[in-house]
Order: sequence, then C-alpha cells, then structure tokens
Amino acid sequence: MLQRFSQALMNQISQSILCTNLHRIDRRLARWLLMTHDRAGTDEFELAGILQKAALIRYSRGTLTVVDRNRLEASSCECYAVVKKESERLLQA
Repeated sequence: MLQRFSQALMNQISQSILCTNLHRIDRRLARWLLMTHDRAGTDEFELAGILQKAALIRYSRGTLTVVDRNRLEASSCECYAVVKKESERLLQA
C-alpha cells in the first residue's frame, strides 16, 4: 500500500509540473479546487485562514462553496482527471 501511495504521489507531482507549464491559470485553479474539494469532504471549505491570520493576505468572507462540480470538472484541464483516475487505480483497497 505504501508503494502504491508513493507512486500515486509521484504521478500527481509529475502531472502538476506539466500542468503548470501547459495550462492557463483558470484551468489550473479549477484543478486545484477539485483536488481540494476531494480532500475536504464537503462542498464548503474555508480558504487561506492561516495566511490571513498571519497578515499575509486579505480576503472577504473566506468561505468557498462548490456549487456545480460537473461544470467545475469541465472547466479544469485534463490533468485533474488523469491524476484522479491513476490515484483511484493505485489506491483501491
């Protein structure tokens, strides 16, 4: 399991490097939001609270809600689907 997790992580890192060099920022942001949504386990999550508390950034209201996941996936670059599919394959129990 540890070896499969390591492989999934390496795939994600490699895909992220490619993504950063190939895709527009809006598509990369959609990918990042989808990955965060996967890990948060909820449609609403607070953003950047630690950075704001440290006075590194300012933002208003601070909570992001994923309203239409299907459209968010459609606006993301293909990197999200590549990493998700490979991670699911490697990490199936």
